[in-house]
Amino acid sequence: NPLSSSINSDINDDDGDDNNQSVKSLQERAAASAARSPSKPKKLNNASLSLLLSTKTPITIGTASLQQRAATAPEPKNEKLDDDNNNKKKSSNDDVNNKDNNNKKKNDEIDEEERDMMKKVPIIGRLEEGIKTPTCVIVVGMAGSGKTTLMTQLQDSLDFDEDNGEVNDTENEDHKNSRHRNKKGYCLNLDPATLSVPFGASIDIRDTVDYKEVMKQHNLGPNGAIMTSLNLFATKFDQVLGILEKRADDVDYILVDTPGQIEAFTWSASGQIMSEALASSFPTVLVFVVDTVRCASSPSTFMSNMLYACSMLYRTRLPLVVAFNKIDVVPHDFVMDWMQDYEAFQEALDEMSTDQNGGYYSSLTRSLSLVLDEFYSNLKCCGVSAVSGDGIYDSKENGESSFWSSIDAAAQEFEDEYVQDLKLRMKEQHAKKKAIARAHIAKLQRDIDHDKEQKGRI
Repeated sequence: NPLSSSINSDINDDDGDDNNQSVKSLQERAAASAARSPSKPKKLNNASLSLLLSTKTPITIGTASLQQRAATAPEPKNEKLDDDNNNKKKSSNDDVNNKDNNNKKKNDEIDEEERDMMKKVPIIGRLEEGIKTPTCVIVVGMAGSGKTTLMTQLQDSLDFDEDNGEVNDTENEDHKNSRHRNKKGYCLNLDPATLSVPFGASIDIRDTVDYKEVMKQHNLGPNGAIMTSLNLFATKFDQVLGILEKRADDVDYILVDTPGQIEAFTWSASGQIMSEALASSFPTVLVFVVDTVRCASSPSTFMSNMLYACSMLYRTRLPLVVAFNKIDVVPHDFVMDWMQDYEAFQEALDEMSTDQNGGYYSSLTRSLSLVLDEFYSNLKCCGVSAVSGDGIYDSKENGESSFWSSIDAAAQEFEDEYVQDLKLRMKEQHAKKKAIARAHIAKLQRDIDHDKEQKGRI
């Protein structure tokens, strides 16, 4: 039938057009998915597309794989934002590193400045470089305790005849066997009121200051003239240090004798200046001489001496050695028992109270003995005789520490403790000066800003 054939041909033409359009749309979607997907899509031919259209199966070609790839694929990154974040992180890290480097550089400069400052102190430089340094021994004590006589005995124990290489003649066998027999000493006399000095003083204050003239010109009494003479001598003490530093390589000990009036040296400004000046140049030890005979007659006298020794220790901060003198008259064993046994000292006080009706003074002495108990535990003590030389030299028979052994131990304590304390004090003083300088600079800056504001208003 011509009519039916024309209709069929029209239908077939329509179906062909529809198929062609479907094929085109599928090809476009496949191309779009291929563009989005990193993997290469499969090619679809016309026969497979016609088969899918005839079975009316939902078109899901590449959809599942695309959805799976979309789910598993990493999210797209904004490269510009990532670069900005990386740059920010890098800049922040650079800032932190620069800040750390600046702080480190600043600390290095501070450390270098502190090292330069400490090297200016002679004792610190000598100890760090390992240079031989003599030990300075300052002998102090109450009037009549035997300081000057002890100085004579100490000088005899150190004297060395350089011409024949032999020790000077002495009757003490311990001196001949002493390890200090080849040690050299250098003596200073700081007592301006003495008429004669039994030991050979290399530096004597009487050569610089006339004690009697000071009394006449300033209308002073004996003690005032002693303090004034010490003050005048302290103004030239830098020259004394210069002489001692020149002889430092040739001597082992520097012995310093002080005035009989202990308060004139230990509690005066000049005494503090001279002791600190010696401690800044040499290992310095303070020797407090105690009259053992007077302590035996009165426990209160012993307590007074110990209080004085304790006050000097905390005032000067120097290592302290207590030398109980005159043991050739009265042995010092009872004094050692008093310091080691509290009950023994209380018994001695009870006997004194019974004999002399001690009263309030005895009660005060009992209380002070408890206070000084800790002080005794770290105290270096020795018994000596300024006349016979007992206890000064190294004795093999007696296990007790001799005078020179105590001095060597105190010198080691000076290096271990005093020098470290000196460094800390110098750092604190340096930090205070820098803080004051920063405060002044800040105040100056505020004043400048204030002046600018006032000028701007005008």
